[in-house]
Amino acid sequence: MTTEYFHKDKQRKDGYYSCCKECKNNQKHRYYMEHEKESKEKKDNAHQYYLEHKEHYAEISKQYRKENKSKIAKASKERAGRNRELQIKRKFNLTLDDYNTMINNQNNKCAICGDELKFGKLTAIDHSHTSGKVRGILCHNCNVAMGLLKENVNTLQSMITYLENS
Repeated sequence: MTTEYFHKDKQRKDGYYSCCKECKNNQKHRYYMEHEKESKEKKDNAHQYYLEHKEHYAEISKQYRKENKSKIAKASKERAGRNRELQIKRKFNLTLDDYNTMINNQNNKCAICGDELKFGKLTAIDHSHTSGKVRGILCHNCNVAMGLLKENVNTLQSMITYLENS
């Protein structure tokens, strides 16, 4: 058998488990089946212990949050930035550089009203809901307005006419 049939093992001299992947999986399955009951008991016992000491854990957690406010705030901010970056990539297939370039091209202003963009949840990446094509970066108000109009040009034109005639 070639090495592709074996899991890697850094602790072994040759770098691979002594038995093939199929045999290793069978061993794991047998072990799980033999120890399933005691594993479930351990899990149930741990959960029962937690339930019996829930108030104690809540107090410890509360004390930690009180003593580490700035540390928690910093970690939360960092996590939010990473999450936003992942969301931009996953939802719009844009890198952070692409996003920043778009903002720079718009002079840090909303593509519709021209107001200064405030970063975070108050900015939105405007895109066509049919084609998925990204059109620009909008402020929260313009994004909400576009959504309420359902991106309908005729409705927008009617609103413009209505305002002009008022």
